[in-house]
Amino acid sequence: MKKETPKSYQEALEELQGIKASLESGDIGIDGIQVAISRAGFLLDFCKSKLRNVQESIEKMSEES
Repeated sequence: MKKETPKSYQEALEELQGIKASLESGDIGIDGIQVAISRAGFLLDFCKSKLRNVQESIEKMSEES
């Protein structure tokens, strides 16, 4: 599992999809599940933050026009 912050929303999304696939296929052992879930939570927070920033930018542009 990577530990660094993703460079982009797309990178985070791809890593989340990989974690999901690993969990579904059983590729992650019982000891790795906690690490995977923790990483997935971090990535979800990252993605939510990116989406919030975009939403705020759109709202700001709408107010200016």
